[in-house]
Amino acid sequence: MSKGKGVRAYNRLLFRVGIIVFISLLLATFGASVQSYLMVMDGERDDALEIASDLSESIKGSMRDDTLQWLFDYWKSHSEEMEFLPPVEESDQKRSDAWDEEHDKIIDLYLNQQSTITPADLEQLSEEEQKLFAEYCYSVNWAIANAIAKFGNKDGIQYSVYQYIGDDQVYVYLGNWVEDGKQSALGRIDHMQLDQHPVIKKILEGETEPKNVEHVIIPDQNQDILSAVWPIVLDQKVSYLVDVMYPWADTKQDLLGRLYRNGGKTLIFLVAADILLLFMLNGMVIRPIRKLQVGIREYSKDKDSRTVETDLGRVNQRKDEIGALSKDVTDLTKEMDRYVGEIYTLAQEKAAVGTELAIATKIQAEMLPCTFPAFPDRTEFTIFASMTPAKEVGGDFYDFFLLDDDHLALVMADVSGKGVPAALFMVVSRTLIKTQAQMCRSPKAILEEVDNKLYESNPEGMFVTVWLGILEISTGRILASNAGHEKPALKNTDGCFELVMDKHGMMLGAMPDIQYTEYEMQLEKGGCLFLYTDGVTEATDANCRLFGTDRMIEALNQEPDASPEVLLSNVKTATDAFVKEAPQFDDITMLAIQWQGKHE
Repeated sequence: MSKGKGVRAYNRLLFRVGIIVFISLLLATFGASVQSYLMVMDGERDDALEIASDLSESIKGSMRDDTLQWLFDYWKSHSEEMEFLPPVEESDQKRSDAWDEEHDKIIDLYLNQQSTITPADLEQLSEEEQKLFAEYCYSVNWAIANAIAKFGNKDGIQYSVYQYIGDDQVYVYLGNWVEDGKQSALGRIDHMQLDQHPVIKKILEGETEPKNVEHVIIPDQNQDILSAVWPIVLDQKVSYLVDVMYPWADTKQDLLGRLYRNGGKTLIFLVAADILLLFMLNGMVIRPIRKLQVGIREYSKDKDSRTVETDLGRVNQRKDEIGALSKDVTDLTKEMDRYVGEIYTLAQEKAAVGTELAIATKIQAEMLPCTFPAFPDRTEFTIFASMTPAKEVGGDFYDFFLLDDDHLALVMADVSGKGVPAALFMVVSRTLIKTQAQMCRSPKAILEEVDNKLYESNPEGMFVTVWLGILEISTGRILASNAGHEKPALKNTDGCFELVMDKHGMMLGAMPDIQYTEYEMQLEKGGCLFLYTDGVTEATDANCRLFGTDRMIEALNQEPDASPEVLLSNVKTATDAFVKEAPQFDDITMLAIQWQGKHE
């Protein structure tokens, strides 16, 4: 990158950082303003709910529910006859004294028997006394309600106590404002569309402790209020409602006004703070990080950690996180130089090992009979075998060799483990079996002798499973012994392959002096014997399912009369189709021999 392009990129970075910082500060300020607005509004909501709740409790007081219900019924039925004493500050003192004197005889009843008086007690009073009692109770509630409303420290708080009477109408009992020159709010009918007041609707349906406040805007009256409604519950039923209308317009205008007035100052402050922070970020963070970026880019070109250490010398001397990061980058480039050297050496060593393994693979493949037809001058039988190692070299092996003109040895074996150790143990095992077979015609005796020899020189505790059979070519008779290996498959008289359920002995090399057993099999003319290792039956697909012996037998029986080469190809095709893309974990080794009968 040229110097001019680097400077332009650096300036673009500074500009982007400045924009990000400014937007972050602006959003933080806006969020704080919104949070302040919502907190004030929540406080007003809580105040309105508290006043409504207090009014509800004050009206209930200590009076019995049935007595209070009697009063509400009396107020409603005698609303035109009752005489009320307005709050003292709203009436002259002479009228107040006269009203008190008229109600003196009932005040004692109210004060001393308020919590115990019943509707039956009130019914025993004269009509005049009932009227005086109802007027006094109403005036007391009126005075207390006005006092509670004033405790809100908010001008313009209005309240009303009403009953929903249906058809979107409410009957008003109490309130701190009157209309049409009436002395009190008692008897007023107000219209209220219930569907537009979900809080009231929920209360009427039984909610006794509402938590929500309705925000009501009345454009034609220029009113913006918070309406808090609280129920008066009598006999466990919502009977009446207390509605407190808390003025919000003035508070909202005051808050918005302060926000607008402070907006210009805040913007100037944000710009100044952004510039200051940008200078600080440039000197403390961006410029050092730019040097780190240039140093890393130069290292990616030159692969020289000494140049990086020189370029970052001043940044490395810093005592903060940037300095620590710069030192880490310098140390990392040094470590990368060292690792690159080690990787180069390992690559050379791996290449040498790969070459050696390729030679070992070729040697192992050439050790096993791999030229077919193996006995072109013999027409009594046809034989074919294959081995596909899981690694470069494998532990499976097969073998077949003539012991004399009428006897053919057949070997299928699987060494424990994989790779080079298994391949070495395979060479030793194959050599011992072949050598011993040349001296003995008994598979049982051959396996017993090889077992002891392997055990004597086996410090690693390896072992090998072996199936060994000797075919009498003239008769098709096979004498066999099994040292822990897979069961062979034999084409029976009806032309289908089946497993031979032979008896297994211990694998070779695991324990000394093991006694093995022999058994006989008979190949009919055109009959075939199939030998294999567990790499066939234990081939695994991506879902960890095994290929298994059933699928193997099914593959063999696709063309049971086919040549040994075709039989092996069919099994390999079936395993590949089953496994698909899953990796091969074990060597796959197979051998098939077809007996054509004695040559005439």
